Amino acid sequence: MLSLSVGIIFITGLAAPYLLPRLGRAAPWLFSLIPLGILAGLLTHIIGSVSTFPWVESLGLTILFRAEGLSYLFAVLITGIGAVVTLYSGGYFHGDSRAGRWFCFLFLFMGSMLGLVLSDNVFSLFVFWELTSITSFLLIGFDHHRPEARAAALQSLLVTAGGGLSLLAGLVLLALITHTTDLGAMVAAEIPNDSPLLPWVAALILIGAATKSAQIPFQFWLPNAMTAPTPASAFLHSSTMVKAGVFLLFRLQPLFESISWWGPALMLVGGLTALTGAWMAVRQHVLKPLLAWSTVSSLGLMVMLIGAGTPEALFAAAVFILAHALYKAALFLVAGILDHETGERDIRRLGGLRQDMPITAITATLSGLSMAGIPLTAGFVAKESMYETLLHAPAYGWMLLVCAVLAGASFAAVAWSVSVKPFHGSRLPTDRHAHDPGSTMFFGPLMLSGLGIAAGTVPSLLLEPHAAASAPTAHHVPHLAAWHGFNLPLLLSAITLALGGVVIWLRHRKAAGDTSSALNKLGTERLYYRAMDLLDRFSTRTANTVQHGLLRIYLFSVLLGAMAILWPLVYRHAAPLDNLITSWAASGAAETRWHEWALLLTMIMAIGATVHARTRLGAVTALGVVGYVIAVIFVLYGAPDLAMTQFVIETLTVILIALSFSHLPPFRDLSPLWVRARDLLFAVTGGVVMTVLTLVALNARKHESVAAYYMENSYNLAHGKNVVNVILVDFRGIDTLGEITVLAIAALGAFALLRTLPGRKRGETP
Repeated sequence: MLSLSVGIIFITGLAAPYLLPRLGRAAPWLFSLIPLGILAGLLTHIIGSVSTFPWVESLGLTILFRAEGLSYLFAVLITGIGAVVTLYSGGYFHGDSRAGRWFCFLFLFMGSMLGLVLSDNVFSLFVFWELTSITSFLLIGFDHHRPEARAAALQSLLVTAGGGLSLLAGLVLLALITHTTDLGAMVAAEIPNDSPLLPWVAALILIGAATKSAQIPFQFWLPNAMTAPTPASAFLHSSTMVKAGVFLLFRLQPLFESISWWGPALMLVGGLTALTGAWMAVRQHVLKPLLAWSTVSSLGLMVMLIGAGTPEALFAAAVFILAHALYKAALFLVAGILDHETGERDIRRLGGLRQDMPITAITATLSGLSMAGIPLTAGFVAKESMYETLLHAPAYGWMLLVCAVLAGASFAAVAWSVSVKPFHGSRLPTDRHAHDPGSTMFFGPLMLSGLGIAAGTVPSLLLEPHAAASAPTAHHVPHLAAWHGFNLPLLLSAITLALGGVVIWLRHRKAAGDTSSALNKLGTERLYYRAMDLLDRFSTRTANTVQHGLLRIYLFSVLLGAMAILWPLVYRHAAPLDNLITSWAASGAAETRWHEWALLLTMIMAIGATVHARTRLGAVTALGVVGYVIAVIFVLYGAPDLAMTQFVIETLTVILIALSFSHLPPFRDLSPLWVRARDLLFAVTGGVVMTVLTLVALNARKHESVAAYYMENSYNLAHGKNVVNVILVDFRGIDTLGEITVLAIAALGAFALLRTLPGRKRGETP
């Protein structure tokens, strides 16, 4: 059932452009039932927890889907928020001719992410990992007529796909170390601590996860991805692609915890990312960048908690993943409503909208309370759990706690900017008449914000079971409650809110400055653009050097490279060559018949005539004679199909070259001496290499000829009495298809040249 669920989402995505016009206004509601039904099946356990079917049996690869622990938690988030985003998209793209394409991309992305978190085979996981990069590229660049959308989509693809290559190398090495491709078996495998490959595996996987989850130094691509339509931003930031790296680090934490640098590296990267995202978030004044940089900070906190490595820290990370998904998806959708209904994205130009947009104001307030970490919200429970964990962290606890408090203060400031500033205060004029959207747009965000309050009120029912099942050694995790009394974590929460108030006051006194200077100070995005510029220059120089337009040099380079590879291999693996060559020469001279000597002499004379020809027509004709002699040899040695192909190709070659004479430069009687010496050396070397390679191949035959097999089975297996026809059509059908393709291409080329003869009018049939 799990594999069927993933398949249904992909099928829905592919069929969406055709179904949308036929379903009309009911399409968003009906489409949202697909992920909603899968969510219901997961929550009620109607959909099983394990699904297996063969993938590449010859390699022993099987696609294994498993919905347990963290995979189950992410599957619930992806389908639940996916249903909300699907319904929201119906109102957001109402009347838009691109809606069918949008739903196609959205469902393909949803299926890719669901397949990623459910995959228990590392190579199928990697396939879905790359599919998320491709489908997110389509979502981010959806408005492809805008240059900034195309640039952001390309940037996200290059960064995440580049990290994917690092991840693939790490997974391959990990499979070699553990002798299994099942993720669960890998985590449970006992790997010696002194394994030389394990640290390299950890480093490669960390790079791949960092690119996906926008960790320093790759954090810049995520805010730039805000060029995507708001539903994509809400889905990307709340529960899907940007948390894929967090998901992988979470799953593999038990495998790498024995590496001395693993935990400190995650804590350092996560802490720096959290502080960077927090600092950049409070400098923004546009809705989506505000939320985007706060997402970067949140992802840093998640990685930091995973680096702490204790069961309590992993439990706190799981709680934070849940709470963040609820309030961040709702706030992004609120930002989309504000943009959609008012035409304004700058919070400095928004205010007093609570009377015109009461439902949106309630939704934003509830989600903002959770993001700020106000009591009786999911965000407060997650913050308390995080503080309690870091207070008792065995190493670097106080440093991590400082990062968490500063990041939490920025969350409070961002929550105020998105959920309070646009709706309260004096009414500011907007380009459009502000009002609440239709039910398709406000229903989902309102449900998510309400669920965030409910989860904070009864966290033991809505948060604790899922988070506990996701963390290893779950029986050691603490109990969640809406109120734990007056304690140190509560004091830290109060300090966090106070710092957030200070940030809000400072922002109110002085508007956020130009963020471009801040971005430049970070340096990582500047390094990205510099690297892309260097790559562009290198590619241009390489293309100008290699793609010079001289066919003669192209052929010379390719064949010389092939000989440079073949000659050392032949010399190494064909000892002793002297006995081999002398034995074949002696037997060949004794067994060669008179007409074969005649053919050989004819070929030598034709080659000499080709080399010494004074005209192009003479050279082409002599070269055609060489081809015809080879075709006759094919006939003598029982290869009539090859002979037929050779005859046709040689004839067409002569015709084509003769027809192209008028387009060629003036004929040169003699090339310079050094050119002729070079070509002679090249020809002799090439001939020797191919001769020796042929002799080695003939001498290396270990099995009997297949002729007897064809004679015995042509009728029994292929039901044909003509053995040659059976070989061509059945046993070597692909080879015959290739020969037919060659003939067809040659015929098309001849036809195209005939149509371009001088004096023939365009469109006139020859």
